[in-house]
Amino acid sequence: FNSQSMATMIFNKSFVKNKKVRLEEKSNAEKPGWKKQMVSLWIREIRGVYLWICMAFASRVLIHLLHDLAAYRDTNTMPEYFWRYTSGDNEELTGIKQEMLEIGSVVSSWALSFMPSKVLTLQSPGFIFANPILLLWIRDKTQMIPNIPTRASDYVLGRIRLVEFVSLLPVHVIVTFLLSIFLRRVLANDMINIALGGIQYADGANPWIVDFFGEVLITAAYTVALQVLPVLFQLNQLPRWCVVWLFFPIFNFSVDLNGMGSTFCPNILLTFGLLRFGASGMRIMSSMLGGMIGGKIMQVYFPDDKPVSADYR
Repeated sequence: FNSQSMATMIFNKSFVKNKKVRLEEKSNAEKPGWKKQMVSLWIREIRGVYLWICMAFASRVLIHLLHDLAAYRDTNTMPEYFWRYTSGDNEELTGIKQEMLEIGSVVSSWALSFMPSKVLTLQSPGFIFANPILLLWIRDKTQMIPNIPTRASDYVLGRIRLVEFVSLLPVHVIVTFLLSIFLRRVLANDMINIALGGIQYADGANPWIVDFFGEVLITAAYTVALQVLPVLFQLNQLPRWCVVWLFFPIFNFSVDLNGMGSTFCPNILLTFGLLRFGASGMRIMSSMLGGMIGGKIMQVYFPDDKPVSADYR
């Protein structure tokens, strides 16, 4: 090689390198900034949490109504709130009205038989606030699951960054709290006690370490089941709604001495605490830890095939 050809080669390499740098800079400039990504993530999270909390509170009222109707066959009485929204009173049940209540009682008992057994005693809050059918439906609409333990597992799996996960926690709490305040102002007193009534745990009856690890383990199992079982059902061409049956043992698992199940939703417990319905900081932290352990289990035994794009977040 002479000096001229050497200079030409160096110039060409330099030109190609500079062109690649300019193309990379242009590509990076076309990508949305981190602020825009965070705002998009928050909007999607707000939408998902809003849909979830509205449907969860509605299902809670419905299950309470089914529970009271099912009890009519044994007691022949209905709660006072029922008579406030219907004509007549409890002592004037005759003819068609009584027959309709008896039919409603049979239908309600039949409907409750397809739910976890602890729904009959109103001790399965997870079936209401962490129902997999509801959460998976919302994921189809918003590309995210509005559940804090599940989002904690997403962080462990690398689907969201730490700063994103931390910024999403206030979104879950604030949206839940504001909507609860709104419902508290617009609903009648009877409906407030049903929709927003606190979830009472027998904290202190067992050694706290027993309740703590029980909550952690069942939350980890729930998180793994929620993220893995629907994929297995899809791969085997099974109806996805059938996955809820496999969650019944999880919803029936007792996390205190009185047999109450887990909510799997620390933002619900925190909201009820802010509304002075009682809350347990231990259970809030154990739900978060359980979600992270569930993410670690999936990272080892059910890892993602490839990094998930930002659109999933």
